[in-house]
Amino acid sequence: MLFASSMKLLGGDFVFIVIDVLPESRFGVNTWMGDDGRDAEAIRAYEGLLNVHILTPQTETWRSFKNRVRAKMKDPPFYYTMPDDIEVDIRAANLFDAVLLYANALNKTLRDGFDVNDGLIVADYLFNTRYEGLSGPVVIDSLGNSDPDYALENLVEGHMVVVGAYYNSNDSFRMLSEVRFHGGSNRAPADSPACGWTNELCNRTTANTTTIVLATLGVMIIIIAILCALAYRKFKMEMELNAKELWKVEYKDLLFCKRAVSLAGSIGTKIGSRHVNGHPIGASIGSVRHSNDKSLNSVASTDRATTGQIFSSVAKYKGCLVSVKLIEKNSQVVSRQTLKELKNIRNLNHENVNRFVGACIENGKVWVLMVYCNKGSLQDVLENDNVKLNEQFKISFATDICKGMEYLHSTNIVSHGRLKSSNCVIDTRWVCKITDYGLYAFKRGVNPTTSPPISQREICSALLWTAPEILRAESPTTERGTQKADVYAFAIILQEIAVRGPPYCTHTVEPEDVIEMVQARSSPPYRPRIPWDSCKPKMHSLMIECWQENAALRPNFSKIKSKLRAINNNKSVNIMDNMILLMEQHSDHLEELVNQRTTELEEEKQKTDELLYQMLPRTVAESLKTGSTIYPESFEEATVYFSDIVGFTKLSSTSSPMQVIDLLNDLYTCFDAIIDNYDVYKVETIGDAYMVASGLPVRNGRRHVTEIATMALDLLSSIASFRMRHNPDEKLQMRSGFHTGPVASGVVGLKMPRYCLFGDTVNTASRMESTGLALRIQVSFESYIALGEFGGFLLEKRGDISVKGKGSMTTYWLKGKDGFTKALPEPTMHPLCIK
Repeated sequence: MLFASSMKLLGGDFVFIVIDVLPESRFGVNTWMGDDGRDAEAIRAYEGLLNVHILTPQTETWRSFKNRVRAKMKDPPFYYTMPDDIEVDIRAANLFDAVLLYANALNKTLRDGFDVNDGLIVADYLFNTRYEGLSGPVVIDSLGNSDPDYALENLVEGHMVVVGAYYNSNDSFRMLSEVRFHGGSNRAPADSPACGWTNELCNRTTANTTTIVLATLGVMIIIIAILCALAYRKFKMEMELNAKELWKVEYKDLLFCKRAVSLAGSIGTKIGSRHVNGHPIGASIGSVRHSNDKSLNSVASTDRATTGQIFSSVAKYKGCLVSVKLIEKNSQVVSRQTLKELKNIRNLNHENVNRFVGACIENGKVWVLMVYCNKGSLQDVLENDNVKLNEQFKISFATDICKGMEYLHSTNIVSHGRLKSSNCVIDTRWVCKITDYGLYAFKRGVNPTTSPPISQREICSALLWTAPEILRAESPTTERGTQKADVYAFAIILQEIAVRGPPYCTHTVEPEDVIEMVQARSSPPYRPRIPWDSCKPKMHSLMIECWQENAALRPNFSKIKSKLRAINNNKSVNIMDNMILLMEQHSDHLEELVNQRTTELEEEKQKTDELLYQMLPRTVAESLKTGSTIYPESFEEATVYFSDIVGFTKLSSTSSPMQVIDLLNDLYTCFDAIIDNYDVYKVETIGDAYMVASGLPVRNGRRHVTEIATMALDLLSSIASFRMRHNPDEKLQMRSGFHTGPVASGVVGLKMPRYCLFGDTVNTASRMESTGLALRIQVSFESYIALGEFGGFLLEKRGDISVKGKGSMTTYWLKGKDGFTKALPEPTMHPLCIK
């Protein structure tokens, strides 16, 4: 593309198309960046470049697949956690679709009775195939070629983004956004030159003669129009310059006030042309000296070393408060250049630019008047801990500065040159305004004998906002700096806003050392450190982009404004709306406080209730809350279930106490999640024993036996996939059983009350578990009869067994249920089957 630029092919007549199907080849900021010093030319050359590559799917299926890939990578044998900034490659989808295609071909080969080892036969089933793959519709033609979907990319703000997509499945092309060609035009170049590639479509003699005549006339008309416009403009300019000097302020019209105001809160840094290494510096690092003229009636300057602020004078001029700044000059010669400068600066009008009122040149002194902003400078506000600033205020300040600078860069001011937080002032409506701009010719000629002394530390402190390319210059190219240097200064102000501290406040380095390290061409360049929790990640990225070492890569304020809006979720920033909202919130504070406390009380009550409902049945808990007496209750019929872990004693002896606790917690957390799907009540867990009942405390007819039976199958199914954290190779063996019969219940105890079940049914259910076998569910005869009434359960007779305290009992194995599709583990005669 640089070669095309050197051949003058980027004027808009040509467009360059790249076919880039390989996923590892990426267009973007790293493509046009290099170390040849031609980055600015390269990014212009990339305008209008069209890139065609395979379209990455944007479906929910693809996103789900990527999440599954990330999850599987953590498992054996990879044990790898993919960083969030690394995307799952599209080739993963291609590989998935390829395997699926091959599997379909094998299935068809087997279905038709052919040999799957015959590659030619399998290949026949691959051709002329169409199926829905992970990457979208997959079409394989008669030659075995895959025809994927394609994406069209175009350069947008330094990155290649998808602007169009071709979908092969339905042979359609859809534009997603507008394409920009060289020069920013949205009009595509013609398919061929107007006169053809060899001028074969035009009559050279006639066409050339007519073209020359028309072009000559057109050029002459344009030249005459331009000369007339320039002459009129110059005439109008001279008339305005020679007219009444509107910028001039009479000293007698100034009524000085006994009011102290931060110097930064009036017009920012000291107005004057003091330079360090050829660069202008402000007086926010020194004090302001006023004349001994008693009529000034101004407050004395304050030592910055003790107060952190410098004070200037405030006066009332034509009913408005203005800040008055003394320039250390013995006299002021108003030349034609100065008149033009004063006229231009007085015509500036923007909400975020502090308005220039005028200048007073009398009694051998020079004053500059700006509109007074009583909140002080941004630097004052940020360093005042009594001022609470939320995220909305910070975004608002940054946006106001950005808008003001965007406006200044579009005017005759061109650039600021002295942008810093002390040159951003805040008015009564909390609107941030740019000040201390322009008046470069007016400020020349400061008398060094009347200027206050300044130390090397103060000099370097004033240069912390200065761009590195300005610091390295032996002499400034212009006293007003550059637009890219203003962007760098804006980045330093963003750091101040983010951390509410001076530049480089997170460093323990002296200002002199900071300037030296910024001037050095280190890699990476020396810049402020920003704690990640002090601002949003996008704001941090914006700072890094604005203080880049290569000035050509820094964005302009128009792009910065768009990025700030994106950081604020594309919401308009209006600080007055925020202030009104804060006032309304303050007026409704008491009502909101009551509502807040009520809500908190309800939330705490809900948490307490949820905890209580986990310890006791809801009906019992509600009775206890109302102070009612809980009487014992008998149930004619209920089903009680028990389970335990086979060989738990031996397992505990080979495990640490913490491992046993983790095992039981994992197992019963799994069980608790399962029983939530059934109408059952978890009575208690004692060690490895798990007790559940149904039909109480809320009766459910005879449905209790089916609820317990289905739940028992579900719990047994979960054991097959359960793994112990400390011993994943060892499989748990669970023994379970249940019995149906009458039960009595009641609440026992006052401290930590327990809902307990009593009766022979509980003892029999426990015997069904203890006399059972591993990975089997033993059912009593009573439960067997109850299940038979419902039908659908698969039961196998075990036979008569001897039960302690009960004698001989006929029991059954529960082996399944119609419609229950979950896999059940195969019962094995484990050596620990019997306790």
